[in-house]
Amino acid sequence: MSRWRGDKRQNKRRLSLWESVGDAYLISVESCVRTIICDLPKRPKDAPLPRLLGWTANGGAVALIPGDFIERSLNRKGGFSETEQYLKVQSTLLAEDAPSVIQVLWDPASVIPVDRIEHLRQRLDVPLKHVSGDELKNHFQTLREYAEGDTGCQENWFLESWRWIANMEESTAK
Repeated sequence: MSRWRGDKRQNKRRLSLWESVGDAYLISVESCVRTIICDLPKRPKDAPLPRLLGWTANGGAVALIPGDFIERSLNRKGGFSETEQYLKVQSTLLAEDAPSVIQVLWDPASVIPVDRIEHLRQRLDVPLKHVSGDELKNHFQTLREYAEGDTGCQENWFLESWRWIANMEESTAK
């Protein structure tokens, strides 16, 4: 039985704007077929869950971790080793249920220094992506195309709003 239990989209309203964009990123860019909302750990003994967890068609896991969460973790005393341990344990636990694991540091505000991310990448043995604000701008076209072309994005209010706006633009242009 899987140890990952989220709300399985029962309450999508508790996602912030950036988290909804992150969910859209997992669906459109990382090709996740389903996503789960998790609660970030609040105490040291809590399971190292990501904020959003996506599952690809081949069973791979994509963990989306907020950049501000990682930045706060890095700024604590002994924070670099704690952050490294958090990411290692998370990838190990995800690897029990998935053949491949990708961890995405979701950082649209670009709060994590690039050199710290490079140090983390060198120490970790799983792929670690960093999606900063600049990289996110490159993906907005993909998000827009997905929202305008696919009918299965009603669970994400960001994508659904984008579709509604596109339909309104199209109807006023006629």
